[in-house]
Amino acid sequence: MKIVIDPPSIVGIFFVLWVAVQVIPVPSAIIHVLSPKSEILWESTKIISENSSSFISVYPFMTVNSLIFAFSVLLFYWFALYGLRSRRQIQWLILGLLVLGLIESVYGLFQLVTKEPHILWWENAYYAGVATGTFINRNHLAGFLSMLICLSIGYLWTLGRKGRRIFRKRSWYDRMEGWGRTFGTKGIIVLLCVAVMITGVLGSASRGGILSLLTGLIFMLGLIVARFFKNKNTFVLVFLLSVVCMYVGYVAADRVIERFQHIESGFESRMALTKATLEMGNDFPLTGTGLGTFEYVFPGYRQTWTNKLVDYAHNDWAQLFAETGWVGFFIIALGLVLFLLFSIARWRKRSDSFSLGTGLGGMGALVAISTHSLSDFNLHMPANTFLLALIVAITYLSLYSEKHHKAEDFSYPEINSKTSRWAGATLIIIVAAGGLLIGKNVIRVWQADILARTFRNSTIPFVNPTNHELKKAWELTPGNATYWSWMAERIFAYPEKKSELITDTNIRAHDPDIYFWSEGIRRNPTAWWIWRKLGWGAFAKQQKNPDYYLPLTVKTIERASKLRPYSSQGYLEAGTVALAYYAYSQEKQSILWKEKFRKALALKPVLAPKVADQLLLYLGRNGAYEIKDLLPDDFKSYLLTSRYLLKEG
Repeated sequence: MKIVIDPPSIVGIFFVLWVAVQVIPVPSAIIHVLSPKSEILWESTKIISENSSSFISVYPFMTVNSLIFAFSVLLFYWFALYGLRSRRQIQWLILGLLVLGLIESVYGLFQLVTKEPHILWWENAYYAGVATGTFINRNHLAGFLSMLICLSIGYLWTLGRKGRRIFRKRSWYDRMEGWGRTFGTKGIIVLLCVAVMITGVLGSASRGGILSLLTGLIFMLGLIVARFFKNKNTFVLVFLLSVVCMYVGYVAADRVIERFQHIESGFESRMALTKATLEMGNDFPLTGTGLGTFEYVFPGYRQTWTNKLVDYAHNDWAQLFAETGWVGFFIIALGLVLFLLFSIARWRKRSDSFSLGTGLGGMGALVAISTHSLSDFNLHMPANTFLLALIVAITYLSLYSEKHHKAEDFSYPEINSKTSRWAGATLIIIVAAGGLLIGKNVIRVWQADILARTFRNSTIPFVNPTNHELKKAWELTPGNATYWSWMAERIFAYPEKKSELITDTNIRAHDPDIYFWSEGIRRNPTAWWIWRKLGWGAFAKQQKNPDYYLPLTVKTIERASKLRPYSSQGYLEAGTVALAYYAYSQEKQSILWKEKFRKALALKPVLAPKVADQLLLYLGRNGAYEIKDLLPDDFKSYLLTSRYLLKEG
């Protein structure tokens, strides 16, 4: 058995192993050393349960799903690496990808010409008047086509024939005819396809896509120019100049794009997202929050609060750092740099057109998508991620492809491992068992999401699941915290139907809704909305046992406010329940409600009448005397409060 020793495989294996470590239960003492912030989040679950778990990932369910996706990409790369055995197969694959890119471009241009914001049967209300192809986001189409354009331009090199004397002819017609003879009919067709794909990128109106394509092409041009210089110092100089040009071109994006009036400016908002994401990563510097957990942790760092979901950082590199820490970031970043350096060194040694052209195009595609990932989330889209894996495999194989007369071989480093039949059979059984386990998990998540959808899908309208469907989905994927919250909401809203959802009589006899909300939090301690719902659920039960439910309400609502520290509404709610508990217990030393109200008003002074309303509700006339100490130094808050107090007499 031959095992290829290639940098992408080594990087992929280490990255998958690191993500796997994130979902392994570990003692709190280890979490305290590796990720103190994660320890705080998991320790917070002791508010509702003494049985606290400890993981590096703050939401293991999502990290497991992301781990499976990462492993699938690695398997796909291996299928290409070991499955492509000849140059002919690689060329046919490139042509197939070229046809796919052509179809996407033509479909996108059709959308642009007809001004129909439809993707097949679905109306795309997000991006009207631009080309998106079969992608929802125009930037993802641009990233997809940018990789294919670079690969196709490199492939043109492989189609060239020796015939340089033709360029000495004076007639432009003769020169064009010479180009045709040099690249052949296939080359002319490829060149036309490249032109159509470039038009598709421009039609997408994607700032990042256009500049990233230019970055990839400049990189390829720099390598071509540098190849003609045999002096090592000259090569290094030209290469560094090309890198500087790429960086300057990317930084100057906004100044260049200002000339295109139809492209909206989003530079500042994306920079704000990136800055907040880096702050998030700095709180989990070594280990990260867990792959796939960004949208759950990010509310704690989002300085401009709205109810709009932010599920990606629009910067794959910053999000990689936030989710996997410096360890995961360096595995990928160092792997990318080393792969490019080894590929460039190998590329400079090759002389045949196939290795030179395909290797050059593959490296250009890798640079283009890496650059585009600084301003978007292309590599979170399966189509782009799998295409990148395929291009990396093609690049590696082409650089190590050797052809001697009719014989073909690959000269890459490999290990010839002799294994016995028993060892081989054992390995096959282990791999098959692992595949079945992963497949079972994927199928269960898919089945559950069909019954009760929790994963965002813009193309399928959300349908409220029935009790039976929700219960079945919850049983299929008990790690999904959202299902526990939904079960609690159903039980809370329809207590007479709890027998339809719960078969365990012990749970049903007590507070099943509180129990389910608590279990949801134990699976995802960053879910501020579950903390909030648990708090208000307990607040609604305060008449039964205020000594138990009111303190629980204060703790859980306060926890929800800490998980979204830039939300004025969260502080207003925390102050309200703390004030209610203060009015009930008469604990004069408690000033939590004052602290929360001050934070709410500091963020949003126009909330002053609502604060005044709560003070009068719980403290009566004496509450009016507490208002002044809470108001921020903002004249609107004083005017609005005065108006409210006058209205109340």
